[in-house]
Order: sequence, then structure tokens, then C-alpha cells
Amino acid sequence: MIEPSAARQLDLIGMVHRLLSNKGIPHWLAGGWGIDFLLGRATRKHGDIDFAVWLDDWPQVEALLLAQGFTPRDNAFPDETARLLKEGCPFEFYLLQRDATGWIVVGGRWSDWPFPEGSFGTQTASLGGHECPVLSPEGQLDSKERWPHHPYGGPLRDKDIHDIAILQEHLLHKSVAPI
Repeated sequence: MIEPSAARQLDLIGMVHRLLSNKGIPHWLAGGWGIDFLLGRATRKHGDIDFAVWLDDWPQVEALLLAQGFTPRDNAFPDETARLLKEGCPFEFYLLQRDATGWIVVGGRWSDWPFPEGSFGTQTASLGGHECPVLSPEGQLDSKERWPHHPYGGPLRDKDIHDIAILQEHLLHKSVAPI
């Protein structure tokens, strides 16, 4: 059973997905909720909701969400992410762009960290009756594993260690073909 705060976050994920889908705006659920959607089950509590969108789409995304009662949050790095709040729930939007060689990156401090090929495809996943496009498990795992090695990263947190373990297990089982 999903606890009430998680159920509310799931409803907010569904709302954002519907709004962006109805306007044809590409988006991908990422972070902890993205992992939970990939697995089809809630694995831990979440303090926020992360999405990835194209930088060029952000003005339209922001206008849509502000019209639905989202409010801006403080953001020291607006060339990397956009931050909003809805009903006390923080949202972070990774602002995707292509670098000079065509790789997908988040700008600013992360522009030297390309996502693995295929991270932002057409894969969807579902949880609690909500379906949403998701950052690939390979992209999720890469983000978690490389975090402590990037100059702007930091030590792995307990939730990162947890997420790495379940993503590795998920990818291991996914790669084992039936006989």
C-alpha cells in the first residue's frame, strides 16, 4: 500500500505528465521516482520529484505549471535546472541540451557529463496507476555511480547506495534472456 504523501506525489507526477503530454512536450521522470516507476514499486520515501525536459521547452513548461499553481523556488544554478514547488512538494527539472558533439547533457557545471546513449528514449513505466516516460535504467545508474567522481558531485548518500544496488539488480535481471 502506498502511503498518503507518496500517493499525493504520484498524483502530481500524473498531473505534470498529462499537462506536458497534451502539449507534445518531451519529458522524462528521473531521480528516485523514476527508479520506482522503472521497478513498478515504491522502494523508499522521496523528498522531491525530478523530471528532465529540453532547455528550449522550459519556458512553455514553466508557463503551463505556473498556471496550475506551481510556484518558483530559489535556484542558484538556473542554467542547469529549474525548481518549482506544488503543494509543498519540491520539483526539479533537469534542463537538457546537446553539446557540440551531439551528446545530451545538463548545462552549467554538468556540461562535461554526457548521459549514456539511449537515456532519453521512448521507454515508459508505471506505478500506482500512473504511466510516464522515464530516464533509462542505464542513465539512472550512470548518474548515481558517477556522482562522487565529478568535481561538483559529492559523497554517495544512503539513498544513492540503495538506488545503485536496485538498479544493478534490475539491469542484471533485464539482461538475462530466457532459455
